[in-house]
Amino acid sequence: MNTQFGFVRVTTAVPKVVVGDPAANTREILSMLNGLPDSDIIVFPELCITGYSCADLLYQELLLEHARAALVSLAQVVDSQEMAAVVGLPLQVAGKLYNCAALLARGRVMGIVPKTYLPSTSEFYEERWFTPSGLNQAERVEIRGQSIPFGVDLLFDMSSAVPALVMGIEICEDLWAVEPPSGQMALAGATLLVNP
Repeated sequence: MNTQFGFVRVTTAVPKVVVGDPAANTREILSMLNGLPDSDIIVFPELCITGYSCADLLYQELLLEHARAALVSLAQVVDSQEMAAVVGLPLQVAGKLYNCAALLARGRVMGIVPKTYLPSTSEFYEERWFTPSGLNQAERVEIRGQSIPFGVDLLFDMSSAVPALVMGIEICEDLWAVEPPSGQMALAGATLLVNP
């Protein structure tokens, strides 16, 4: 990150997604990460690891396991590039499925944020598969031997790279709520709000 002037270069990236194929999507995300060496934070779309329109495939444990594996491998690549990335994936925690965004930095998954407001109008029916963050009771989740902070109230201190940089993450529909999670994050000290 450009510490000389205190600027943060945030890039939004939209990979070509293959629905239900975390391996193909991981390759596409990796290709984009390698092609954006001047970015400090790269924000990928909601559910980019599996594809948003997986529908009932989200009930398959094999898909969920491959998404978790992809998350870990992406984190390792981000470490070698001195950047941070936000990626989306479905994640099962304590028997409930959440639509999540994960922050990857320093070779690790720094934290995972579940979506709070699930759309259920017109073509959107996320409530069929996902649980809103308000029903979450877990504070950490275990993925491949790493204990990762989990929750909607996470703030990520990035001040070692840029002074006073504290990042908050919410997901899509959360932004349009009457009281979006980002409002509480800003009040708690977030200086950069990210929304895949």
